[in-house]
Amino acid sequence: MSDDRVAIAYINKAWGVKGEVIAEPLTEFPQRFKQLKNVTVSTARLDLELKVEWTKKHSGKIVFKFEEINDRDEAQRLRNSYIEVEKSEVFKLPEGNYYQFELIGLEVEDSVQGYLGRIDDVWEYPTNDILVIRSDRGRLLIPAIKEIVRKVDLKNNKLEVTLLPGMEFEAE
Repeated sequence: MSDDRVAIAYINKAWGVKGEVIAEPLTEFPQRFKQLKNVTVSTARLDLELKVEWTKKHSGKIVFKFEEINDRDEAQRLRNSYIEVEKSEVFKLPEGNYYQFELIGLEVEDSVQGYLGRIDDVWEYPTNDILVIRSDRGRLLIPAIKEIVRKVDLKNNKLEVTLLPGMEFEAE
């Protein structure tokens, strides 16, 4: 996957006999699939630039038909690949909401302790996401909730937090 793209679906397998694939959506905006024109399919070996002929919903997944893929064998080769779009093409989120890829790499500062490290990963949980901060002090897990996260400043690559008592780094 390129740093300039974001995955929006994961191809599970071929579907039908005319080159269709069925994919697991990786976005909270399923309406975006109807508007797709060009995508990159990122396989283990290479990235393919493909034109989307059509899409349709099927049992919570999305069926894709690409103009360049016209039989089941070709479609099967796309199995276990990601369908990606340029980051500039992602849906605009409401103010105060961010994509995970926007948060990863931000420098994190606490109002008391100062610099904590960088966001290395974001773990998704039903109640809230967890920001994984890494530094030479170890790993710190911070719930992405308003009581802790005070300000997200993408322009200056910073995240300001106020840690709760007991939140400490753990050795890795």
